[in-house]
Amino acid sequence: MTVVTYRLFLEMTKACIKNFLPESYQDKTVVIEPVMKNNGVVLQGLSVRNGETNKVEPVLYLEPFYKEYQDGRSLEDVWRKIAEQYDAAQKEVQNVSISIAYEKIKNGLFVSVCNAEQNAQRLQGILHDIREDLALIYQSRIHLYDGQTGSMVINSRHLSHWGITKEQLQTDAWNNMKKVMPPVLLTMEEIQGQLEGKYSLEELSQKKSRSIEDAETDAFLYVLTNTEVTCGAVYMFDEELMARIAERLDSNLLVLPSSTHEILILRETEDVDVFDLRLMVEKINKDVVRPEDKLSDEVYRYDRAAHKLNVIKEQDYLQDWQIKME
Repeated sequence: MTVVTYRLFLEMTKACIKNFLPESYQDKTVVIEPVMKNNGVVLQGLSVRNGETNKVEPVLYLEPFYKEYQDGRSLEDVWRKIAEQYDAAQKEVQNVSISIAYEKIKNGLFVSVCNAEQNAQRLQGILHDIREDLALIYQSRIHLYDGQTGSMVINSRHLSHWGITKEQLQTDAWNNMKKVMPPVLLTMEEIQGQLEGKYSLEELSQKKSRSIEDAETDAFLYVLTNTEVTCGAVYMFDEELMARIAERLDSNLLVLPSSTHEILILRETEDVDVFDLRLMVEKINKDVVRPEDKLSDEVYRYDRAAHKLNVIKEQDYLQDWQIKME
C-alpha cells in the first residue's frame, strides 16, 4: 500500500472530513491551520467553524491521526475517528465562549510558565506576566470528550467582558491552582523509588500529601512539582512557598528548570559549581526534554533573606569559574 504524504493527508482530510460529520456541520467551514504551542512547536489543528467570533471551537491536532494511518489504519477509519472525536468535543465545549460567566470558569483557573523569548509571538495575544526570562500565563480547564480536559487561555477580552481586574484573575488562578493542583516537594531518591515501584500507593500518596515542613532535609536534590505533575514548574514563582522551602532546607536555593512541569532544587553551598550546573541544564534540555516542555537553560537563585528569585547572570558563572581555576 502506498502511504500518502502528511501534506496530502491534510489536504484530503480537509476535503473529505465533512462526509463523516453529522448534517449540522455541512454548512460550516473546515479549517486546518498551524497552531503554535509552547516554545515554537507547531501542530496542525483541525476545526469546523460557522463564523461566530465569540465562540470557542474545539481543535483536534492531526499528527496522532496521521500516525495511526501510517501504522495501517485506513483513511476512512481515521476520518471516521476524527469526526467522532470532533463532534464529541464540540458538544462539550459548545457553551464555552467569550460570553460564559466568570463563575463557570473560575474553579478551573490555573497558572503555567513558559520561556518568554521562545514564545514571544504567542504571548502577544494573551494575558501574561514576565518573570526574569520566563512568562506566567493564565488558563482555565474545560471538559472535553471521554473525560478528557482541554484549556482556554485568558486574554484581555475575557477580563473586559467579565468586568474583573487582572489582579483578581491572578489571585483567583493562584488560589484555585493551590487547591486543585497543590505543590509537591519530593527528594530525587523518592522520585527514583516511585519509578522503580518501591512504594505502595498509600506510601506514595502520603509522600505527595505531606507539608513542606515535613519534607526530608538530608537530601542533595529535590523535585518541586504539583500533584498532577503538569505545569508544576510555575510554583518556583510562589513566593510564600519558596520561602517555606528555603526555611525547611535552611539555605538559599539553586533552582534548575527541569521542564515546564517541574523544577529541581538544591541548597546553595560553596562546593556546588554553578557553572557546571548550567552546562548540565543545557545538556538535559537538548538531549532529554521534549521541545514543547523546555523551560530555560538558565540557573536561578532564591535569596532567602530578600525573598527573591533571580537568574544567575553570566558574569557570576565566569567569576565562580575563575575562582576555581585559581
